[in-house]
Amino acid sequence: MKPDHEGFLYPDIEQDLCTNCGLCLKVCNTKYTYKEEQKVFACWSKDDNLRYKSSSGGAFTGLSRLFIEELNGVVCGVGFNENKDEVIHKFSHNEEELEDLRRSKFVQSNKNNIYREVRNYLSQDKYVLFTGTPCEVGGLRQYLRKDYEKLVTCDLICGCVSSPKVYSKYIYEIQNKYNSEVTFVNFKDKRKGWRGKGISILFKNGEIMIQF
Repeated sequence: MKPDHEGFLYPDIEQDLCTNCGLCLKVCNTKYTYKEEQKVFACWSKDDNLRYKSSSGGAFTGLSRLFIEELNGVVCGVGFNENKDEVIHKFSHNEEELEDLRRSKFVQSNKNNIYREVRNYLSQDKYVLFTGTPCEVGGLRQYLRKDYEKLVTCDLICGCVSSPKVYSKYIYEIQNKYNSEVTFVNFKDKRKGWRGKGISILFKNGEIMIQF
């Protein structure tokens, strides 16, 4: 996967390693559609504190706790890298690691080898909850090429994702402005209510930047 001029990741074939099997094109051209009627549910957490910390109703955390605490499984979702300047797919194995995966991130994530790692967990007979955009969920299922009883996928309503390059530059510039490293990013701060569109950022020096 290589970034374009805006930082969006696209597949790039290494011609010297390619065997021309055509499998990548076959998988990418396959569209999976449901053949039976689907049931739709709306839900939110009864925990007021959890809903406040979440982007919406806290449903992701509720599902994740089920997989981690009751099924001894793993959760794969979107968090940040160590420097908070890149959004990446990663795993959570406990409540502490779940904190980084909570809340929406409106940037295309770097998935690295995450699909392969999901398959490894499934081959170990582990329960796996995978969350992401519809195309990321579809990509995982097409990569696996078969259904797994212990895999549950959860996608979200998605209009688009923002440029990873723009986000990285934004973090770099505000770190210079506040002369401190970023330690926490919240794309949907709720200090002005659930429908607010504020972003809040916490710095290592203790300062907080909030933009509405």
